[in-house]
Amino acid sequence: MALLLAGGFGAALGAINALLIHSLKAPPVIVTIATMTFYFSMLMFCTGGAPLYDLPDWFTTKRTVLMVPLPVVVAATVLGVTAFLLNRLSLGRQLFGLGGNPEA
Repeated sequence: MALLLAGGFGAALGAINALLIHSLKAPPVIVTIATMTFYFSMLMFCTGGAPLYDLPDWFTTKRTVLMVPLPVVVAATVLGVTAFLLNRLSLGRQLFGLGGNPEA
């Protein structure tokens, strides 16, 4: 559930970035850095400045899958799903088509 919520928030905040870049015609790196600073400021405000660095127990324990540490398995799975999405589905081609060159 936490991963789905985090993904949803990430998608929503990314959509806000995209809208700002598109509507302001601003350089993406400037908008990204500005919104990152704003999001981090809001995080610090909402948490009272308390750090949120605790990882879940299942991620920090010495669990392995076929002798491979679990964080590596999770990262490899995310990489594989992303590569499949970008290279094999039409949605991936559409995402590539959103690049920063309006003439292209």
